Amino acid sequence: MKRLSFLLLCLGVLGCKSVQPDNFPAGTYVRTGSDGTETGELLIYPEPGSTTLVHLSARRGAPSYNSGSIYARVNKNSKKITLQESNDYMDCELLMELEDDTITISTLKDECGFGYGVRADGTYKIKSREIPQFFTNGEGTEIYFSETPPGDY
Repeated sequence: MKRLSFLLLCLGVLGCKSVQPDNFPAGTYVRTGSDGTETGELLIYPEPGSTTLVHLSARRGAPSYNSGSIYARVNKNSKKITLQESNDYMDCELLMELEDDTITISTLKDECGFGYGVRADGTYKIKSREIPQFFTNGEGTEIYFSETPPGDY
């Protein structure tokens, strides 16, 4: 009996791990328009430690069918994340807030390089908790999260 208790204690101790909170869980989130079509997609790919890779794509329907996307690394240990991208032609800042199975995106600075009339704002609902392995860029090329950091895309 003592051996069994000792064995169970050892298994319990070895089985427990200290886990960082992951307030932006991996998966695919989608935004839908009033007609039910998908107008945006947010892919979240976890990295070891406190960061995660995020690919956000948004599109606008008729008549222009414009679109745009952002690929960035963000800190995942908060329920509010600010995604910022700045360079010579872009000054973008988006606030992402997690609540239950949705992420709400609000634009703080709108020079995000999206097509005319395209905004990322809205509520993105969980579609899949499976970790996405890649996203497809505007040219149709699959970009793998594990192989291509945001600065190299």
